[in-house]
Amino acid sequence: MPADPQFSPRETTIRRSLLNNMLFMVTLFALVVLVAIFLGAEQLTQSLSRVLIGQAIDRTEEEVKQFIEPVEKTLQIVAEWVSGGRFDPATGEGGRELLLPLFRVYPQLYGGLVVDSNAQVMHVNRFEDDWRLYLVDGDGRRGARSLFPLSGTGTWSPIDYDLDPSERPWYQGAIDSGPGEIYWTDAYRFFASGYPGITAAIRASGPDGADWMVALDVLLEDISDFTRRFNVGYEGVVLVTDGTGQLIGLPNLPRFAAQSAREQAYLKRPQELDFNLATDAAAAFQPDPTGSVSLEPVRFRSEGRVWWGQGKWIPLNRSRELFTGVLVREGELLGSIKQLRVLLLTVIFLVTVFAVYRAAVLARRYSQPIRSLADQSLRISEGNLEDTPPIRSSLTEVNHLARSHEQMRKGLANLLRLEDDLQLARQIQQKTFPRSFPKTVHYDISAGSLPADATGGDTFDVVGINRADGQVRITENRPDEIYLILADVTGHGVGPALTASQVRAMFRMGVRIGRPVNEIAAHMNDQLTADAHGGRFVTAWLGSIDRHADRILMLSAGQAPILQYIREEDRVERIPADTPPFGVTADHELARLREVILKPGDILAVLSDGVFDAKAFDGERFGDLRVEELIRVNARKPAQDIILAIRDELRRFLNDSIAHDDQTGILIKRV
Repeated sequence: MPADPQFSPRETTIRRSLLNNMLFMVTLFALVVLVAIFLGAEQLTQSLSRVLIGQAIDRTEEEVKQFIEPVEKTLQIVAEWVSGGRFDPATGEGGRELLLPLFRVYPQLYGGLVVDSNAQVMHVNRFEDDWRLYLVDGDGRRGARSLFPLSGTGTWSPIDYDLDPSERPWYQGAIDSGPGEIYWTDAYRFFASGYPGITAAIRASGPDGADWMVALDVLLEDISDFTRRFNVGYEGVVLVTDGTGQLIGLPNLPRFAAQSAREQAYLKRPQELDFNLATDAAAAFQPDPTGSVSLEPVRFRSEGRVWWGQGKWIPLNRSRELFTGVLVREGELLGSIKQLRVLLLTVIFLVTVFAVYRAAVLARRYSQPIRSLADQSLRISEGNLEDTPPIRSSLTEVNHLARSHEQMRKGLANLLRLEDDLQLARQIQQKTFPRSFPKTVHYDISAGSLPADATGGDTFDVVGINRADGQVRITENRPDEIYLILADVTGHGVGPALTASQVRAMFRMGVRIGRPVNEIAAHMNDQLTADAHGGRFVTAWLGSIDRHADRILMLSAGQAPILQYIREEDRVERIPADTPPFGVTADHELARLREVILKPGDILAVLSDGVFDAKAFDGERFGDLRVEELIRVNARKPAQDIILAIRDELRRFLNDSIAHDDQTGILIKRV
């Protein structure tokens, strides 16, 4: 028979090509699977263990970090309050007003201590369902008072309370650490209650410039509750130890089911408990000569069984780490593999026989639907996402593929629309920021914000007003008063952006009805406290300027430090926060305003922590000192040029690394 002139000798139809290739692939697949089943069992086991253990370690590390990070943030906030003179260990001032709201937010906090330079101690500690305040002065007089809100004010009474902070490990650790550096102790049992815990401490600068010590006692029960709930397969376990090998996260094993058994096991090493599995795992996790623990799963034996395990260090500070280990029994993995061998051998034989028959049938049905799908894919790759005629076939798989293909097309179209919506949301948020600022003879004001995501959690506003005939009018030309706000909502993205817009709207409304800064702040805090959930809060700075005066009335709710450049002395002074952030509690006092005097050439800079805490690729922090130096060097320039100088230096410092927080600032210069 003569050859068809439309085909070259090497060309073939889709139908014949599909038939030949399907037969070849089925045969090849059968051979590969057989070889893999008999020769690759160990590699498959290692791969399965790597995936299973790696996911468990990542989840455990994230859980520990979520446990630790709020404690460090709280410690830094309390240290700032110490610097601002908010505590008096001699009278107990600050214990009820400041510490208790924070302790109610984070249940893992068991107690806190503030020690001044005269060795006077303020100690807030859980007591059954209550809180108590202990004060110890240099002469050894002691007393206790209940601090739980439902208990009233309480009365002082002498107690036998032996507390010499200088002998505590956390005290010595904080002294040896750098200023502002958080020191974590090893896990231990608290002296009064016997509960297992750990203490975080920091050295702070008191109002007189002398060293104060701040410490928080943290309960470790939440870590153990997590490791006992976390199941890795049927027989896998997760455990956490401190840097000395003491157990603080107990595994999900029957021997630790009873509360009494857990109480005895806390803070003990596996050898002390005859916990052979953990002891053998620790031996397998021994670090190499460089001190590094293997990042790959390790195979070891314990009590006649073969296990796979992997460990990872979770750093707390430069000298303190926690260790998490995940262990999975090999028999659990191999058991399913052995069953899989028999099943696959049977299936491969039947599939091979059946595939020879079905290949011819299926080849006839594939060519047209596949061609249509290929044409649609080409259109999608060219950016054409318009509707196309439906692809119909008698084969369920082809129809499923066609539906999936259509869902992909619609999904891409929706993603493009969502991207447009996010860009629109960014534009709307950016438009809420003032593009120009009120102009006065005595003050030069500039501000700006760079969100970390498409939408950010920072906001700012600068509003000029005139009062006439009992009414308030917004104006930018020679206003009588200027109101300012900078707010930072925890997190960034769409959710914090909505809260940020709410904050700006409440601020604008307060300005429009002519209320002073302190009243606006009080109403904003009440509303945000009612609306806040999930531990979210808002740090904010509010200020007002009378154009005829050389002072600024302001209030900082957790927003710190505020930087004041004093031209006559060519130095920058740090102003601490006045109150806790908005949304934490409605109890703290917001009626008192701070008065800041600005002389010609002086500068007041309010910056969000996204500026101070920006980190380069190597982990270096941008820091307060770098910002202070930029303000001092550029102090003679206009306010806008100083803002741009800080932004340019931030861009150079980050060197294209990702900013993890919004960067916002307001700068006021006295002309």
